[in-house]
Amino acid sequence: MGVHVKRWLVVLFLAGAGAGMGSSPPAHAAPPTSVTISVHRPSDTWSATGTFADSGTFLDDPFFFGGHSSTIHLVRTFSGASGTISMQGDARITSTDDPCVFEVIGNWSILSGTGAYDDLHGTGSIDESFNACTGTVEGIWQGNAHFD
Repeated sequence: MGVHVKRWLVVLFLAGAGAGMGSSPPAHAAPPTSVTISVHRPSDTWSATGTFADSGTFLDDPFFFGGHSSTIHLVRTFSGASGTISMQGDARITSTDDPCVFEVIGNWSILSGTGAYDDLHGTGSIDESFNACTGTVEGIWQGNAHFD
């Protein structure tokens, strides 16, 4: 190796070694714990147990279907006494033996939160039953979440 290459390697090594000097140690998040959110429509109400306990109302931001499939993408904002939680949901809608009832199965992830939920993170699964004849939805958003 030439002298110039060795000098550059030393400079790069020292720059990298010094990059972490004077910085705070990394924050340690609490370990994830189970959370279950029950949702009900047409009242658009929810209640949660597990990682956090709260209840309130929810609102679905404009959603769309992906292409010509039965996949729905939405942002659901849960508002409760302790703050708000915005979650992205991606789910498939499939028919059942009952022509009025559809299964909504998919996944969710926390996008953001306010109040007590400002540093909440998590992911999980969606399992809802939608009755198109009555306009009702009963479901569970279940997964793991943690606070930073």
